[in-house]
Amino acid sequence: MIEDTINNLINSKTHFPSEGDNLLGMDYDVFHAFDSREIFSEIDVKQTDKEESMFEIQLSISEEAKELHHVRTGLIDAWAFIQYGYFEASSMNIGRKQAVLRFVTLIGENQFYVTGTVTVSGAKYQQLARNA
Repeated sequence: MIEDTINNLINSKTHFPSEGDNLLGMDYDVFHAFDSREIFSEIDVKQTDKEESMFEIQLSISEEAKELHHVRTGLIDAWAFIQYGYFEASSMNIGRKQAVLRFVTLIGENQFYVTGTVTVSGAKYQQLARNA
């Protein structure tokens, strides 16, 4: 479903991908949103030229994390900080090897959107997933 939503925006004649200062502002917001959550330890934010995933964000979780649901809560909290108020859609998949959040957010009617993929993985994540 999220992929359909993203594809509809990409193929829309009235919406366009974020760029320039707007995209740079989102880059700062993305880094701050994940860096300010104690659950995440390593944060790698990359911008891409792919409209369907303009941000590829890789996260590791800190040793402080005790339960898998903290990962889910951290992702939800960070996404709530990043998303634009006009429109947002996201999906989350919590698996044994990784958690993936796919998102799109639109700043306003007939304006720009931002898409991305957040992946949480690593040894600590997999340990918590095994114990869940």
